[in-house]
Amino acid sequence: MPGMNKVSTVTFAFAILLAVSGLSVSISSGQGARPLFEASIIACGPTVNCGGFSQNVATMAPVSGRVTVFSNGAMNVVLRCNCTSQTFEVFFGSFTSDVFQGAKIGNMTTDSSGQFSGPIIDNSGSSITLSTGPHSGQFIFNVPGVRSEFITGFIV
Repeated sequence: MPGMNKVSTVTFAFAILLAVSGLSVSISSGQGARPLFEASIIACGPTVNCGGFSQNVATMAPVSGRVTVFSNGAMNVVLRCNCTSQTFEVFFGSFTSDVFQGAKIGNMTTDSSGQFSGPIIDNSGSSITLSTGPHSGQFIFNVPGVRSEFITGFIV
C-alpha cells in the first residue's frame, strides 16, 4: 500500500483482525443480527422482589452479566457469579405478587470460575431462539428445584 508507513500498516492489519474476529464470533454463535433487547442480570433479594417468595434470595451474589436477544430470536447470556460449576434453569416470564407466570426455556451451566457466556440450551442440546412476535417478561435463573437466584432488570 503506497504511502503507508509500518505503524499505519500494523494498525490497519490489527483493525482487520479485530473485525474478522468479531465477525467469526457472531457467525459461530448464530447471532449475526442486530440486538433488540439487552438487560442486566441482578440478584434476587430484599430490595429486588422476585415474586415475594421468601426462598428467592440469592446465595451466589455478587453477580454481573446480561442477556441479549437478537432480531433473529437468538439469545446470548454473559454471567459471572459466586457459582462455580452451577447449572441454572432459565425461565422467561414475569413475577406478580406470590405468582410466577411463564415457562422454562432451557439450561446453562457456569464453569469452574463461576462464568458463563453463550446461548441458553434446551434438553436436546440445541440453542434456544425466541419465536417471532411481541414478548414481555424477565429472564429468571433458578437453582433447579430450589429458588430464583437471579433475574434480568435494573436497579436505580
